[in-house]
Amino acid sequence: MKEQINKTFLNELTEIFIHNFIYYIPSEIILEGVIEQIEDEIEDDFFDQLSLFDNYSGIAIFNNEDALEINTRIFEKRSLFEQNIFKLLDKNKSLSPYEFQFIIDKYFDKLILYLFLTKWLIDNLKKYNKGKIHLTLIGAFNLQYENFNAHLRDFYTNFGNLLDLEKEHDFSTVNFVLVYVPELVSTYTKILNKISAESNKDEKEENLKPAIENNENNQQPKKKVPKKKKVRPQINDREIEKMILERVFKIKMDL
Repeated sequence: MKEQINKTFLNELTEIFIHNFIYYIPSEIILEGVIEQIEDEIEDDFFDQLSLFDNYSGIAIFNNEDALEINTRIFEKRSLFEQNIFKLLDKNKSLSPYEFQFIIDKYFDKLILYLFLTKWLIDNLKKYNKGKIHLTLIGAFNLQYENFNAHLRDFYTNFGNLLDLEKEHDFSTVNFVLVYVPELVSTYTKILNKISAESNKDEKEENLKPAIENNENNQQPKKKVPKKKKVRPQINDREIEKMILERVFKIKMDL
């Protein structure tokens, strides 16, 4: 039971990575046979589109006209990364060293994957998107990478003694397409299913609302005001960043 709770906690943390995440997946990099494996889980426009994934509303295709909203969403995401750090620090108080190390290792692997993804998206933006892309959208992809980069520095500052910076990550074309693309598809499919389930629940509750209101008294319970968490100052230590990236990116990146 405790193992499942920890896994759920980890999933909740890493789902932040894909929330308000902008991406495109060129169909030409997908190896033969892979699309057939995932076609039941993806939409027809999954490939070759500038897309945004929202954990609460699903996937939306965007263009130059949406640049301002896209940048705003990405900018606001930094606070979610900061909240993850606070949640991990708090969780460390209730877990054994072994359990917490497991969560840190898995979280770090996922963070490195998204750091690689966001860098790759910048480097190949014009190559795989032939139309003229507005400078503000190019800036959005850069901002997205910087968000993950800043989070990596913050993560290292708080948990660096637990990180294996010598671990090799294989992001070669074959491994990326055969391992990571299906994993990402599985992640967003689970979130989409959650969105659908919550939507159905809300619809049922809306239908029951008139009957419930008739049986309620006029006194409304007081809502608890959530406590504001202190925002951790952003780490600007370039030496830390340089050291991390030099070690982390000793990885195969031939995509």
